[in-house]
Amino acid sequence: MNAPLPALKYNPGMRGDQDLIDRFLARQRDLSWILGRIRETQGAPGQPCQHMLVIGARGMGKTTLVRRVAAEVRREASLAAHWYPIVFPEESYLPSTAGEFWLEAIFQLAGQLAGQPAGEELRQAYEDLRKERDEARLDERCLGVLLDYAERADRRLLVVVENLGMLLGEQIGETDAWRLRKTLSHEPRLLVLATAVTRFEEIDGVDQAWFELFAEHVLDPLSREECEAVWTAVQGRPSEGDSIRAVEILTGGNARLVTIMAEFSIERSFRELMDRLVELVDSHTEYFKSHLDALPAQERKVFAVLLDLWAPATAAQVAERARLTPSLASAQLKRLVGRGAVTITGAGKRDRRYQVTERLFNL
Repeated sequence: MNAPLPALKYNPGMRGDQDLIDRFLARQRDLSWILGRIRETQGAPGQPCQHMLVIGARGMGKTTLVRRVAAEVRREASLAAHWYPIVFPEESYLPSTAGEFWLEAIFQLAGQLAGQPAGEELRQAYEDLRKERDEARLDERCLGVLLDYAERADRRLLVVVENLGMLLGEQIGETDAWRLRKTLSHEPRLLVLATAVTRFEEIDGVDQAWFELFAEHVLDPLSREECEAVWTAVQGRPSEGDSIRAVEILTGGNARLVTIMAEFSIERSFRELMDRLVELVDSHTEYFKSHLDALPAQERKVFAVLLDLWAPATAAQVAERARLTPSLASAQLKRLVGRGAVTITGAGKRDRRYQVTERLFNL
């Protein structure tokens, strides 16, 4: 029996490259899609890049996926010869202008090159640039530093940015958004790989700076086979019988929740796990409750109705149970979908139903 792998459910970025590679057992198709796009881009070095946006609910594995991409770019010679990844932290709270966005990139690049002459040079440049108060000059100067490094390294820069919806929707204003778009639309030495919990207005609106700038890739729930791969890696043994199907249903194919359930059932049979689900939910009450408490009152009410219904429900069913008008219930459901807390099922508007993304909330 293989020893189970200790899992980092919330901070996979704290793992080293080889560790990420060793434990990356699901989402191989998603990885191939992104790497294929990067290879296509490197085949046209003088052309502007097709930037990429990975969309998925919390816990679906966005951070692990994009950091696995960065690890592969560093590892594979044919990619490393053309690209150098700059990986932003999972939450970037400081950038509020275009210049600060590129200043953050310099800070991260300097940290990744720490101990090397280039790293010290970039650190000194960062300290100097922090003093710049003119935002247009900051933008220009930071880009100059980054592109100068790209020229000297003879590589293009893959900028990995998480939670783009928060960054664009809450932190960076419209003027700076257009300034960033101009740079990303014309500079072939920069390729952005971003993540978001859901689609957001700044990429949907035809009058928005980020409209049609990204090739979008939506993360589907883990398949049964992928759930099994994650379960086996954490447990050090395969699941019992058809029990992985129950895990798939309970977690909604959410990678984080599959990991939580697998960890909880180490040294227990699956039947014992089912008997102790209440303990499992209780041990993660803070995680569940924090999501509920963060919702506005009307959204929380609609969310609670979906929890009680369990099965996918129409907006009309939710409205009736919540004692709301259909239009108000639909509006709240739309907001919950936007947060990634609720998922839409069904092929079209007439067959549209809603369910909670992370199914353990139902318990």
